[in-house]
Amino acid sequence: MSEFLTRGWNVAIPEVDIGDDIFVVQDDNGTLRRVQVKTSTSTVRQSSFSGQFNILLPQLRNVANIPVHYVFIVRHNSQWTRPVII
Repeated sequence: MSEFLTRGWNVAIPEVDIGDDIFVVQDDNGTLRRVQVKTSTSTVRQSSFSGQFNILLPQLRNVANIPVHYVFIVRHNSQWTRPVII
């Protein structure tokens, strides 16, 4: 949420959780974004690390007027990695 706020977007947490973690609104033009955040703890590999995320297939198939943006982020060595946004 803080990353969106520092970029000048308004952020709100939905009162009812039906799949969206946050709503993000760009005030100057009224653009609304639905955001789903997925986190993972890293698994150490030979020369790297990986993270695994679980998303229900019906959630991915849900097509609405306002698309959902997914943010994937991994916790590695007590730090968050750079997010992957889809």
